[in-house]
Amino acid sequence: MKLVVVEDSAILRRMVVQRLEDEVGATTVGQADGESTALTTVKLTSPDAVLVDLNLASGSGLALVSRLRAHRFRGRLIVLSSNDREAYEPMVLARGADRFYDKSNDFEGLLRGLGNPAGSLWMGMGD
Repeated sequence: MKLVVVEDSAILRRMVVQRLEDEVGATTVGQADGESTALTTVKLTSPDAVLVDLNLASGSGLALVSRLRAHRFRGRLIVLSSNDREAYEPMVLARGADRFYDKSNDFEGLLRGLGNPAGSLWMGMGD
């Protein structure tokens, strides 16, 4: 699976990338720290999935999801957030994300979902 990770915290981005590569065999084809760099990165790399932090220092994860769908990105869009799930999940899904993943959940739930792209747990859909 080709993956782009969009997270403004360099430390967190590096940790997520490392674990996804090590534990589910993802190939990180790009990383971005903001909305505009993410758009360019996705266009140049054509990933299967994009993990997007909702709160970016440069731009908005919510706006990024909308823009990627408007540009006909057909891969999976997974929004990671520490914001209130009840308040933000419906909004994120309405904009075109496939999944809202609460950062307060364990990382293993995300790993399980990423590890089975053909099944119901793809990107945590069964969690």
